[in-house]
Amino acid sequence: MKKQKIYILLIIAFGLLMLSGCKKLDVSEYTTVIAMGIDKSEKGVKVSAQAVNDYVLGSKPTQSSPVVIFSEEGATVYDAYLKLASFSVNRLFIFHIQCLVIGAELAQEGIEEYIEFFVHYWETQHNFNVVVAHDEKAEDVLKMRSLLHNIPAVAVESKLENFEKIYGVSKITFIDEIVTALKLPNICLTLSSIAIVGDKEKGKDNEATQTTDPEMRLKASTIAVFKNDKMLGWLSEEESLGFRHIYDKIEKTVLHIEHNNKLIYVGVKNTSCKMSFKLEKGEPTIILKHKMNVTVPVEIAPNEMNQIRDKINEDLRRLMDLAIFTAQNKYNADIFGFCETIHQTNPEYYQSIKDRYDTVFPTIKVRYQFETTIDRTRSK
Repeated sequence: MKKQKIYILLIIAFGLLMLSGCKKLDVSEYTTVIAMGIDKSEKGVKVSAQAVNDYVLGSKPTQSSPVVIFSEEGATVYDAYLKLASFSVNRLFIFHIQCLVIGAELAQEGIEEYIEFFVHYWETQHNFNVVVAHDEKAEDVLKMRSLLHNIPAVAVESKLENFEKIYGVSKITFIDEIVTALKLPNICLTLSSIAIVGDKEKGKDNEATQTTDPEMRLKASTIAVFKNDKMLGWLSEEESLGFRHIYDKIEKTVLHIEHNNKLIYVGVKNTSCKMSFKLEKGEPTIILKHKMNVTVPVEIAPNEMNQIRDKINEDLRRLMDLAIFTAQNKYNADIFGFCETIHQTNPEYYQSIKDRYDTVFPTIKVRYQFETTIDRTRSK
C-alpha cells in the first residue's frame, strides 16, 4: 500500500512538472515506464520496458492489465529503446523506473557498455535498484504477473527490500554504486537477483493473479558475483548471508545453535562489521570486528551464557567462512573490499601488490573479533 501511494504521488508530481513548464503538455501524451530489462540478442541487445496502463489512474476498466511489456532489439540500448516507440501510442517516459533487470546471459558477457545508457540518458534518475535475473532472461522476469500487487515491478522491489530487511540476504544497489565499483581497481561488484520459481509460461497469464496457489512465483534470490563487469556466478543462501554480515549492516536475520540436543533459532538484529588490516609475520591479515544483538527463545542458566554466546559466534563464523572461502577459492573476487581497507591502512604495501592482487587476495588471512550481546532470554 505504501509503495502504491508513493507511486501515485510520483505520477501526480510528474503531471505537475509537465504542466508547470513554458509549454503545457498533456500527461496523456506519455506512458510511464516502471521497470526495464536488458538481454543479450543476435542484434546486440534486447530492451524490455514494463509500462503502466492508464488503468492505474482510473481511466480504463478494471479488466485491463495494469501493465504492458514492450520489447525490441537493437545494436545499442539507446537504439533498441527508441525502437520501442513503434509499439506505444504515447511517448515512453522512464523518469520513474523502479528497477533495472539484467539478463543472466548478458551479465556473464559484461554489463558496462549496456548500463552506460541509464547513467547518461537525461530522463533517468539514478535511484533505481539494479538486479540480475537468476539464470533467466530479464524479459521473462518483467512478464511475470504478481498476485500480491497490480504492478509487478513494485512487487519485485518490495520482495528485494523485504528479503534485505527481514532475512538479510538481498542488497539494494543503485546505478551510481555500480559505476563506482566498476571504476575502482580490484573491488568486485555484487548484485541481488530475482528468480522465477515454477512454470514461467503460466506466470505470464492473467489467471496467475486469480488463484491462491499460483504455479509461478517471483522470488528474491541470492547474490550475484562479478569481476570487472562480468558475472562469474552466484553465492548460495548461506554464503550470501555470510557476505552480508561482512560487507553490510543487517537489520534482522537468524542463526541456529544446538542446545540440550535441540536445534534452536537465534534472532539477530542490528549487526555491524568493522574491517582493519595488519601484516602479521609478513602475511596480509584482515581483522573483522563484528557486533550484533541477539535474542534466544529458551531458558538459559547464568552459568550457560558464555557457552551459548560461543555457539552463536561459531555459527556466525561458519557463514562468514563460507563466503570468504568461495570468494577466495572459487571466484578469486574481492567482493568484501579487503583491497580498499589495505589501501587505506597501509598505502605503501598496497602499491606493492596492486598489480598482482589476483595472486594476493586468495592468500589473505582473516581473523574475527565478535561482540555479541544477548538482549533477551528466559533465565532459569
